[in-house]
Amino acid sequence: MIPAITHTAVFASRPHDGTIEFVKWIALAAMLVDHAGALLFDQGTSSFAYRIGRLAFPLFAFVLGYKLSVKAADGSSSSLHTVKRLFLWALISFVPFYLAMERLWTPNIFFTLSLGALACWVASSPLQKWRKQLAYLGIFVASFGCDYYAPGVFLIFSVYALYRWPGPQAAAAALLCCMAIAYLTSSPWTLLAIPIAAATHGIRMNVPRLKWFFYAVYPLHLLAIALLVKPGLLQ
Repeated sequence: MIPAITHTAVFASRPHDGTIEFVKWIALAAMLVDHAGALLFDQGTSSFAYRIGRLAFPLFAFVLGYKLSVKAADGSSSSLHTVKRLFLWALISFVPFYLAMERLWTPNIFFTLSLGALACWVASSPLQKWRKQLAYLGIFVASFGCDYYAPGVFLIFSVYALYRWPGPQAAAAALLCCMAIAYLTSSPWTLLAIPIAAATHGIRMNVPRLKWFFYAVYPLHLLAIALLVKPGLLQ
C-alpha cells in the first residue's frame, strides 16, 4: 500500500538507498524520452513523450531534497558542496544545452537544482535569521530566471524540509509546488511523481549508485542530440 503524502509520519523514516537510485533511473528515462520526442521527432506538448517527461524534474527534485536532508541529519557534508558541484555542471552543460535547445534563456536545469540546493544550505546554515530571510528572497527572485521558476526551486527545499522536520506544512508546500509545476507545464502528469516518491518507503531495491553518471549524462545526451540534428557541427 502506497502511503499518502498527507501522512507525514512516514517521512520520519528513510527509504532504502537502492530505491532512491532506482527513482533516479526513472527520472533519467523520462527526461531522455522527453528530449528525444521534442528535439529529434519534433513532438509537441500533446505527445506521450512530453507527458512522460513531466515526471523527470519532480523526481530529480525529490531525490536531491531527500539526499540533502540525509547529509544535514548525518552531518556528513555541507549542502554548499552540492551547490558548487551543481553550479559547475550547469556551466559545463551551457554549450551543449544551447546547441540542442537553441536558446540561452531559460538556462539548463542544473541552475534550478543548484538554487534549490542553496535554499537547503541556507536552512541548515548558522546565518542569522534576517540573513536567511534575505537569502531566501534572493533565491526567490533568481528562481524566475530558471526552469520551473520558484515552484521548481522550492519543491527541492520542501522535500528537504519534509525529511528534516516532518510535518503537514512541508508536505503541503511540496504538494503545492508540484501542482504549480503541473499548471506551468499544462500537464497533470507531473503529479504522478508524488505516488512514485511516496512508494519509495514501501519498496526495497538494490540498485547501485553511479556517482558521476547522472551528472555527465545531461550534457552528453544534449550534445549527442545536437550532433544528430545538426551533423554539420562536426565539420
